[in-house]
Amino acid sequence: KNPVYCGKIAYGRRKTEKVRGTRNEYKLVEQDNYLLAEGLHEPIVSEEVWQAAQVKLLAQAKKYEHVNRGKDEHVHLLSGIVKCPVCGAGMYGNKSIKHKADGTKYKDFYYYGCKHRSMIRGHKCDYKKQIREELLDDAVAEVIVKLVSNPKFAAMMQEKINMKVDT
Repeated sequence: KNPVYCGKIAYGRRKTEKVRGTRNEYKLVEQDNYLLAEGLHEPIVSEEVWQAAQVKLLAQAKKYEHVNRGKDEHVHLLSGIVKCPVCGAGMYGNKSIKHKADGTKYKDFYYYGCKHRSMIRGHKCDYKKQIREELLDDAVAEVIVKLVSNPKFAAMMQEKINMKVDT
């Protein structure tokens, strides 16, 4: 892909962009439009061979969907909403992988733990317990079902949104 091989100098082939959702993380992103100038060096291949290689690269390039490799796609619905009973900081979802005695994977356990459980930015919380996500999610779902099945709640919601609700 590098035009240096055919005797050219490229400027602006890649641009540094901030990784969204991070503080100080950046990544290199290839640009479609960049400046190309004749170099003072001798080319390794002719421009025709280089152009043919670019055509072949594009022709055989397989398009891959972005896959969240290595990261768990599990969603912790209550992360940041659930508060620590000791320090009041948000509790965030995490995962623990359990293994059998022979070393094979047994099961993934999901839980919520206090954000300040370990020393982070000078904060330290003594609440060492971890709340099983399954238990917490089931309890929240139970409350929601009770709320929604309450006719007074349905009437109040209907009044709030000022339209008919099909229950």
